[in-house]
This record gives sequence, C-alpha cells and structure tokens, in this order.
Amino acid sequence: KAKVEFEKAKLEAKRELEKYKNENPNVGREKLESIAETLGIDYTNKNDEELKEAIEKEINKNKTT
Repeated sequence: KAKVEFEKAKLEAKRELEKYKNENPNVGREKLESIAETLGIDYTNKNDEELKEAIEKEINKNKTT
C-alpha cells in the first residue's frame, strides 16, 4: 500500500512539474524544492538546474520499473 501511495505522489509531482514548466519555464526554487521533497530528493547542495535534472531523472527512473 505504501508503494502505491508513493507512486501516486510521484505521478502528482510529475504532473505538477509539467504544468509549471508549461506555464512558466522558470519554475521557482520553492516549487522545485517542494517537488524534490515529494520525490525524496536531497536539494540542499543543488542549484536550480541540477535540481531540475534530479527531478527529471527520478521521474524517468520509475517509468522503466
């Protein structure tokens, strides 16, 4: 059950990221951190670009599993 909830949260984070990317290509740091937190990504030592890449990587990683 926990895995299903985690997957749902990741899908929601992906939808949210896509929505904000389409509406505003310069997604704010606060929003990036929120999405990263949802996905379990440590964002403390990442700049915005690194954080965006980590989010994309995490989202894509689960498409293949």
